[in-house]
Amino acid sequence: MRSRPFVGRDEELGTFLACLRRGTVRGVVISGEAGIGKRRLAREMPARARGLGCHTEWVAATGSLAAIPFGAVAGLLPAGNVPEGHGLPVLAAAARIREYGRDQRVVIGVDDAHLLGTGSAALIGHLAAQQPAFVVATCRAGEPVPDTIAVLWKDGQAPWLDLATLPASDVDRLVDHTLAGDVDGVTRRRLRDLAAGNPLALLERAASLRVRCEGAVTPLLNHEHVTAVLTRRVWGPAGPRVRRLVGWPVGWPVGWPVRWQGWRSGRPGRLRRS
Repeated sequence: MRSRPFVGRDEELGTFLACLRRGTVRGVVISGEAGIGKRRLAREMPARARGLGCHTEWVAATGSLAAIPFGAVAGLLPAGNVPEGHGLPVLAAAARIREYGRDQRVVIGVDDAHLLGTGSAALIGHLAAQQPAFVVATCRAGEPVPDTIAVLWKDGQAPWLDLATLPASDVDRLVDHTLAGDVDGVTRRRLRDLAAGNPLALLERAASLRVRCEGAVTPLLNHEHVTAVLTRRVWGPAGPRVRRLVGWPVGWPVGWPVRWQGWRSGRPGRLRRS
C-alpha cells in the first residue's frame, strides 16, 4: 500500500509556522488519541521547516528506550564521544545543537514524548528552555507527560494542540488514495462511519476491503468489481452473470465459500456464507 498523504490539519500547520517565525516560542505540543495522526503531523512540521532552511532532528521515544539513560535521544549526542557523568550528556548535546544553530534554526521532532525516560526528557526540556532548538512533541491524550515537556505549555512557552477527528472531506481524500480508484457511495459512507475520522482506523478498514483474486491483491473498489470476482469464483468463466449484490458486508473476503440464493426471474438474490 502506498504511503499515506498528508491531508487536513491546516490550522495546526499554520500555528506551527507562525510560532517558528516568531522566534520567541519554544515549540508546540501535539496531543490526541491513538491513530488520530499525531506522528504524521509531527513529521510534516519539520518537513515544512526544512523548506524554510531549518536543520531538523527526529527523536522517537519508546517504553524500552526509557529504561536506557538518554536512549531515545542518543542521536542528538556527539557521535563516538558521549561524556559520562550526571548532566554532561545534556550539555554535550546542547553544544552540538548550538553548532547547528549558528547558521540556521534547529527543529527537533519528538514522537511519543510521554514515553521519554528521565534523562531524555531533561535533555529535550533543556534544549527548548534554552532555545537552541524548537521542539515539536507528540503525546497521547490521557497519558502523563514529563514535567520538562508539560512546563512548555503550562508557562505559555509552547501552544498545546489537541487534534480532532478528520472531517468527511479529508477522510474521502484518504479513501481515494488508499484504494486508488472509484469507490462507490455506499462503501465510502461505510468507511466514514467505521473510521469516525480516525486516519489509522480508516487505513485498517480499507485494508479489509482488499481481497486476494487470482494470485494478486486487488482493492474492492465498487460493486461491479465484486460482481466480476464472484462470477468467476462461484460459477466459473462460463457461469451465469450476477446482476446485483445485496447485503454484502464490508470486509468479507471473496475467497470465503458463498452460495447464491433467490435467483428467480432475474430478481436480485442474496449472498450468504456457506
